[in-house]
Amino acid sequence: VKYDERGEELRNALKMRNTFESRVKELEKEVKECRAKAEVGDGEAMWRLGGWYQSGNHGLAKDKTQARAWFERSAATRDPRGLSCFGSCLLRGVGGPPNNSLGWVYITDGAHLGSNFAACNLGEAFFHGKYNLPKDPAQARFWLKKVVDGECEFKQSDADKLKRIMIRHCKSQRIGGEVALALPDADCQTVWLDMSADEKVLHKLQKQKVTSDKLQVTSRCGSTCPPM
Repeated sequence: VKYDERGEELRNALKMRNTFESRVKELEKEVKECRAKAEVGDGEAMWRLGGWYQSGNHGLAKDKTQARAWFERSAATRDPRGLSCFGSCLLRGVGGPPNNSLGWVYITDGAHLGSNFAACNLGEAFFHGKYNLPKDPAQARFWLKKVVDGECEFKQSDADKLKRIMIRHCKSQRIGGEVALALPDADCQTVWLDMSADEKVLHKLQKQKVTSDKLQVTSRCGSTCPPM
């Protein structure tokens, strides 16, 4: 029995190694093909290479300087994703010196061409008044609503995650304060950007009910219940 178990472990280990080696070869092939496209002027391929260097994916070592260089090349082809990523590097000084003014030029171009990441950056900056942009609720809502409504053609970032962030920001405009920004994702996902007066009342009552129910459960369970 012990011999059979040992043999099964070895077979599983060999299978895992083969799977890993196969995946490495696939990634190497994908990077090689992407680089070949990038070298002949494919803006999307340039953007992908930049992203892989930025995050250290696909077997490439993390290199912010290389990432910025590829994003810049992608932006030169007017790829919306390259424009937004290069603009973000300029704003934040990633892989090189910061340049807010030029960064906003690239990000705005990317947003107008359909990048949800660029629209998200503009909306957040106008909402908070960051990177030399003024606080402007109207502009913030304009760009954030594009993200939430899925109007952007190029979905660079996790759309659901962005949607939760943007709804949370818009809620804080409506109900005020940092409390809104700390609300759970579940609450953010069930609130629309526009609510009538009746909907606001119903939402408030629902939240009060949920809070009351949690308090009742806690009181019944005492200290043995995990945090909800």
